[in-house]
Amino acid sequence: MKTKRLTLRNVEITDAKLLAQWKNDPDLQEMSTGQKEFTTETEQTDITNNHDPYYILVINETNEPIGYIRINWLDEHATCAWLRFGLGSHRGQGYMKEALETLITTLFNQGVHRIESEIYDYNTPSQKLLQSLNFEHEGTRRQAYYQNGTYHDVHLFGRIKRIPSTNLQDYLTYVIPYYPQPESLNCIVKNLNFFDTKTLNLSKLYFLATFSGLLTKLQTDSKFMAQTLSQLVSLNWDPDQIKDGLYSLERQLHSPLTEEEKIVHDLYTLEQIGAPEIARALSLEGTQHQLFDNIRQNKFEFFTTIGKEIGEERLAYTKKFLQQL
Repeated sequence: MKTKRLTLRNVEITDAKLLAQWKNDPDLQEMSTGQKEFTTETEQTDITNNHDPYYILVINETNEPIGYIRINWLDEHATCAWLRFGLGSHRGQGYMKEALETLITTLFNQGVHRIESEIYDYNTPSQKLLQSLNFEHEGTRRQAYYQNGTYHDVHLFGRIKRIPSTNLQDYLTYVIPYYPQPESLNCIVKNLNFFDTKTLNLSKLYFLATFSGLLTKLQTDSKFMAQTLSQLVSLNWDPDQIKDGLYSLERQLHSPLTEEEKIVHDLYTLEQIGAPEIARALSLEGTQHQLFDNIRQNKFEFFTTIGKEIGEERLAYTKKFLQQL
């Protein structure tokens, strides 16, 4: 598992000495592991007996290990996870947040429903880190931890995977008033039936299909953007899903990556060379319209098999039609 700066690799038995060194660090003990002694042998036993996810964080450029993240499953189906983490070095540089962002997304994509973590009341940095990752403070175990003659509260933070709406009408109802030509949008939505959507992320697909024609408005109208963000939250999108959706909305125009992006890209491209747009172009500038230059020069790219088949058929028909004019 990789991030921009890090690799998260599975812990190995040879990491035992380094893990013991990190966990014996006074700062890490105070903030996370508690006042106990860790040895290479105890860590080797822990690694050998552990069957849950356990990762070492390694800096890509230097191959230097700097910390760990581990998950313990709280249920037999591995849908509820207890999260623990610590940095042995390079603290305060955003490495742990970067690693956790990627890991949390991966866990949710794999079917995890809930992730939780417990933080001592004086460990403000870890509390802020979890809150920045959209964990919510769910409760406090009062005076549940004893250290250096003082009892401390232990705070519970949790994050639950949100499942955004997969009801297409939820998205259409919101966007249709903003489309100058709603019939074009309705055609695109109708043509979704060309594709097998059983294995796709439907919430993302419907978002892309209904909002692609509004990208410029989102980029230039701050009020509309704020309203849209609020609408997505009401449809149960979490901040990470919203961010990913907005990136996809822009990316699908020119360089789609996911299957959802490729489908919507092709649908909008097909709409550009459909009968209504051809007729509109002819009425405005005749065969000199830029659209027909693009058709003659094959400037349309398709990323799905179905899109390519339909697109090539439409382009061939239009080229033949232009030759007769």
